[in-house]
Amino acid sequence: MSYTICKLNNASYSHEEIEELRAVFDLAFASGTSISIDTEFNVFSHLQILAEHGFKCVVGPDNFDRVLPVLNRSQIVAGTLGGEIYLAKDEDGKIIGGIICEDQRKQALAPLMASLPDDVKAWFAGSVALMEEFKRKTFGDMTKTEWYLQRVGVHPDWQGKGVGTALIERGRQNTNGHAIALQAVEPANIGYYEHIGFKNKGHIDVQAPHGDFTVTGLLWQP
Repeated sequence: MSYTICKLNNASYSHEEIEELRAVFDLAFASGTSISIDTEFNVFSHLQILAEHGFKCVVGPDNFDRVLPVLNRSQIVAGTLGGEIYLAKDEDGKIIGGIICEDQRKQALAPLMASLPDDVKAWFAGSVALMEEFKRKTFGDMTKTEWYLQRVGVHPDWQGKGVGTALIERGRQNTNGHAIALQAVEPANIGYYEHIGFKNKGHIDVQAPHGDFTVTGLLWQP
């Protein structure tokens, strides 16, 4: 099986492309085996805690299936507004994976925040200062210039075939000399990022509404 990687045109993308990529992300992250990329914490989106365990700790297992598609769609739209999205497509032109590098956009994430239970909204409001301080200690002044990998997901049928690594490499080729930062939850993912050149910059233990987990900050520099 072969695939190609191309950039989503932010000026002329279609609704169908957004929904096709969203569906791939839904399958990838629901499977519990995908690469999960986490990004900068701020008042509009702390849901970069996207590994399955961390995400369920935040929103609760009963809300997971309902909120995950809203989260994925919001992040894709945010990428079209202020970032870059690269797609992996199979020989028939079907999307099999994608990567989002972007800065957060309130207008895209507002629907996500509106869909969250009240206890999760309250958790966001109370944890902003803590996570901003962790970000500052982890990445320092570079947070003003680096790229954030918001999302990488690959269809389960294509996982383990190098698609996720190829997407990350394509993103690294288009940073214009900037560093790339991410935050990860799952130990296996942390080891993977370190293997491909990201440096472990520290971690923080998080107490969420439905469980606890640890977030690790990683940084790649050209």
